Amino acid sequence: MHDGHVVKQISEALGLLAGAVGAVYLLGAIVLALRLQTHDLPTLAVLSNLPRELVISVGLTYAVVPWLLTAAAVAVFWFLREEAPRARGSARPVSVSEAARALILTAVAVTVAWLALHQLDGSFGVWDAVALSLTLLLLTLLANAVWRVLATRYADKWTRPVAIGVAAALTGLVAVPAFVEIGARAPLADAQLCVDGGVHLKGWLVGEAGDRVYLGENVDPHRIVSAPLSGELYVGPDATEADICRADRVTSATDRR
Repeated sequence: MHDGHVVKQISEALGLLAGAVGAVYLLGAIVLALRLQTHDLPTLAVLSNLPRELVISVGLTYAVVPWLLTAAAVAVFWFLREEAPRARGSARPVSVSEAARALILTAVAVTVAWLALHQLDGSFGVWDAVALSLTLLLLTLLANAVWRVLATRYADKWTRPVAIGVAAALTGLVAVPAFVEIGARAPLADAQLCVDGGVHLKGWLVGEAGDRVYLGENVDPHRIVSAPLSGELYVGPDATEADICRADRVTSATDRR
């Protein structure tokens, strides 16, 4: 019986891990698909051929890391207080002050996302703000409902650190939509892969995985090019300049003599 219980716990843990990886992959695929569409690059056919680790890395960057940072901040907040987070009674109505705090937090999150998107040269309109606000509000209500159910059911079994950890993990989810929106609107960086022979690849950096690099062509027909990372990869402002590759710089200096 004991061995069967252990096997059941391991299988449940593995299933939970597989579900978490799948969620991260889905978020990464959404971010990548929106970024590719912004640059008129093919989407569905490309996503199905991109390495899984590349898509997951995007999901980690724009979903898991913001979630962890937000959860850590919430956890520190509760650890600095004497009390642990508690679930409100299900019969108790939501007070005006609690509703006001929720609206203020939502407004702050939308404002931060708005400013970040403008810094990233993302086109962020009024309807985007409305959609993001509704998403944040719905996710906040969902996280609060899950917290109330769990805290009511397991309040007698939870220690203070466990209660803080669960509350922080659920609160951290609220930051995910804003950062997914930022990741989707952030422009792809200019990149150039310098290879031997003088035929260099220029375009937008879609990502790197293993020993290969994926570039989106910045000219028609806007294809995705997969190439071995055997040369020098330049990423960022002026990365597509003609003389940025080392061999070109040497040749250009020789011509000027």
